[in-house]
Amino acid sequence: MTAVALLLTVMSWPDLEPPRPGSGGPVVTEAAFLEAVGPEHPAWLSLEGDLAKAEAEVRRAGTLPNPTLGFGREAPDGLPAENTWLLTWRPPLDGRRGPTRAAAEAGARAARADLSARRLRVRGELRRAYAGWALATAQLAVVESHAERIERAAEVLRRRAESGESSGLAARRVALSAEGARAARARAVAEHARAVAEIRGLWPGAPEGAQPELPPFAANPAVTDVSGRPDLVALEEGVEQADLQAKALGRFWGFPELGLGWQTLRGLGAKVDGPVFTASWSIPVFGRDQGRRARAEGRARVLAAHHQLVRSRAEAEMEGARAAWHALRGAALSAAEAADDGQAVVRGTVASFEAGEADVTDLNDALRAAFDADLLALELRGEALAAERALEAALGRPLTTGGLR
Repeated sequence: MTAVALLLTVMSWPDLEPPRPGSGGPVVTEAAFLEAVGPEHPAWLSLEGDLAKAEAEVRRAGTLPNPTLGFGREAPDGLPAENTWLLTWRPPLDGRRGPTRAAAEAGARAARADLSARRLRVRGELRRAYAGWALATAQLAVVESHAERIERAAEVLRRRAESGESSGLAARRVALSAEGARAARARAVAEHARAVAEIRGLWPGAPEGAQPELPPFAANPAVTDVSGRPDLVALEEGVEQADLQAKALGRFWGFPELGLGWQTLRGLGAKVDGPVFTASWSIPVFGRDQGRRARAEGRARVLAAHHQLVRSRAEAEMEGARAAWHALRGAALSAAEAADDGQAVVRGTVASFEAGEADVTDLNDALRAAFDADLLALELRGEALAAERALEAALGRPLTTGGLR
């Protein structure tokens, strides 16, 4: 058998089709992964603390003040004993209750919007972790397939060179390529191990040997208005809350505290009973909450300015993210087509090699070019998916299915 025939036999040319991720475990999609990390996952539950505080504040603001029950006794020597029961209460009729409750409700709405913004960020992190896992799995399959082909070819050529049936220079060139492929495989194995460890940390119940599919690209978003972004909504509600708090603090005239009780006199032949009425009113001569009111008004101005700045930046960010996503998505699709063409180049080089029109160096270069095209396609796929996540964050809404909305 000639060196050419032996080389072709050992390298198994049908295996030169684009490699797929390893098999052996169930196939997992991004949507299934996001659904698996469900609402009871610590990643979601840990975000709800501020909302719980805001809802508690709404309940506190809506609660009426408690009345006070008091008892007093006076029994001086030689005089009748006096017992007094007194129930006092200050009705919330000073104009503060309404703005205070409205401010608490605005704070709760801000907390809910902020929770949605945080959930969207966590969803982006989950999508990033999944994409890293899927890309690392696909890259490992590409690198292992390429390394296996090159190593088998290098071994065959080494043996033929030792027997004098092929060129030693060609064998050394292929051996150098095999060494580079082994280094690439080591890096791919390490990257895959890190990606799997991150997924295990997020999804302890992941099926053993699960094979992730590369996430498909989302459809072009029909709505590009950023007004519904949850972080902007949270800022808007925060401005309203601060305004209402300043309004409530501007009401410094309080309602008087009213008291109703019963008084008895006993002793020295006296037996007198009768009702007691009291009223006390705080006169705002010195303190009228000027400091707290000024702080609330200043906070409202700062939040309004911050909201205006964030909204302006959000609109620019959305335009930039959309342009970047379109560019990288198109490049990724073109690179995937080029990777498919690379396999056709390899098949053509094999045919030329069989016909004696190409040498081992040409074949090695074709394999390397196809390998580089596969890696470039995966790299651009990863960048396009990252741009898609950035666009999702800029719009403030999910672009794909799965996970919390």
